Amino acid sequence: MYNVLVTDDEFYVRAGIINRIDWASLGFNVPMQAENGVHALEILSSVPVHVLISDVRMPLMDGLTLIAKVRADYPEIQCIFLSGYDEFEYARFALRQHVVDYLLKPVDPALLTKLLAHSAEQLRASGVQETSAPSGDGDRIQQIRQYISNHLDKDLSLKTIANQMFLSTSYLSVLFKKRTGSSFSAYVEDQRMKRAKDLLRNRDASISTVAQQVGYADQAYFSRVFSRCVGCSPKAWQQSRAFDDAKKDDLKP
Repeated sequence: MYNVLVTDDEFYVRAGIINRIDWASLGFNVPMQAENGVHALEILSSVPVHVLISDVRMPLMDGLTLIAKVRADYPEIQCIFLSGYDEFEYARFALRQHVVDYLLKPVDPALLTKLLAHSAEQLRASGVQETSAPSGDGDRIQQIRQYISNHLDKDLSLKTIANQMFLSTSYLSVLFKKRTGSSFSAYVEDQRMKRAKDLLRNRDASISTVAQQVGYADQAYFSRVFSRCVGCSPKAWQQSRAFDDAKKDDLKP
């Protein structure tokens, strides 16, 4: 099967593309993901990629620069442009770089499916060899972990994440357990407690503020969860850390 790389700085866009296309029926592995052009080039240098789907506007390296480099170094790769802007200059650049097509966001899954089918035909006609699958599910779980880490102060229910990933809650629950060895809720709780402990190292941090920063609107409930997981109250843990830090300062020459 052929490999696809989806490059976009928006998590939701990448997830929407990956989870709304029947990749296997088209002859593709579940896509790899990159957040910008620099990240994409790192992947391209280490893993065979046959189709690149790239946004135009991204930080660090935009899609225009990325595809120009791809055309110079990997001319066999099929490229598809994405953009939220219907600008003629982008379309003209895409034509010059022999891009398969230029799609406007939000991406129409049916139209993208047609373009991917055409890309697969072109690859077969060119005699491009298929490769083994990268870890699609592993990449998906890594994206979920990163999202959790970046949004510990937000609603992180299984249903919320499943909706954002365009997966069923039952499938996500089984997949997450299989890949991490932990239930989704236990993992989120563990990450929140680890972040809370880091925040409580600041002796001036209020318990209510820390609770909100790790997703608990109710301070009393946060304290109960913290005590169950850590073995002491947030205040006691904060004071013990402050005492330990003070002792370390006293030992410094």
